[in-house]
Amino acid sequence: MAAPITPQQSIHPYHTSSTLEPYKIPTNTYISQNASDHLVGVLSASVIIHRGRVLLIQRIADDDWPNVWEVPGGAANDNETILDCAVRELREETCLRASAVTAMLGEFEWLDSNSGPSDLPGRGKWKVFIFRVVVDGSDQEQLEVTIDPKEHKAHLWVTEEEVRSDLCGDVRLEWISLNQKKTILEAFKHTGAAHHGL
Repeated sequence: MAAPITPQQSIHPYHTSSTLEPYKIPTNTYISQNASDHLVGVLSASVIIHRGRVLLIQRIADDDWPNVWEVPGGAANDNETILDCAVRELREETCLRASAVTAMLGEFEWLDSNSGPSDLPGRGKWKVFIFRVVVDGSDQEQLEVTIDPKEHKAHLWVTEEEVRSDLCGDVRLEWISLNQKKTILEAFKHTGAAHHGL
């Protein structure tokens, strides 16, 4: 198993388009510019679709939101940009390196009302951003995923139909958020359109 990735190791150069400029600002700047929203923080996540399957990771049993499935992501640090957070969390949680962030797929608010212990810096309203990310090695048949056992216990590569049915083989997919599931299904639509020249 690979050694855990430290924050200093997780960010490396990656490509983006000009349409993603609004997400290249530090999280604390974004929160202050949107003060009327009363946000406590920002979460960024990455959708990786490889060979027609999306990468999902399962949270450990003794963490917040136990045993649910999600895409790689997490809370942004104060001075970290919204995009850099998605790239860093991807690296820390899967050991995959982003080569490009290609699109913003979804943006929604999430209310952290969980009453148990949490590693998040604050309870309340969070802004969630989900990006389409291409990783190093995307031309390979398989991508090597190494999850951090302190946060996640399994990973799956799941087809669009399996996402729709909440079932991958005999594994029931319980989602951290229905918004995340909807965003993944939208990502499959865009990926299919790109492959068909639409």
